[in-house]
Amino acid sequence: METKLKSCPFCGQKDDGSTDSGLFVIQDKNGARFVYCEVCEAKGPRIKCDDVMEAIEKAKAAWNMRAGDGHMYRARCALFDQITRRKK
Repeated sequence: METKLKSCPFCGQKDDGSTDSGLFVIQDKNGARFVYCEVCEAKGPRIKCDDVMEAIEKAKAAWNMRAGDGHMYRARCALFDQITRRKK
């Protein structure tokens, strides 16, 4: 299941699912993935994993995390790790 991005916490830009929504998961020069808001240039935490899809999903989960959500992010990452280990 693909994670839907929450709106930008700085400017409110929404992800409507289209390729020109203004919110993108991009890769930096070191191979880490992060969410980038084209409107206000906000960047989410950089996530680097060997598995590209895992890095993308974790970058989305990190972007979606808001103040007070720390425990939920760790729980989502642990669940995602369990699911991906079963598929291997």
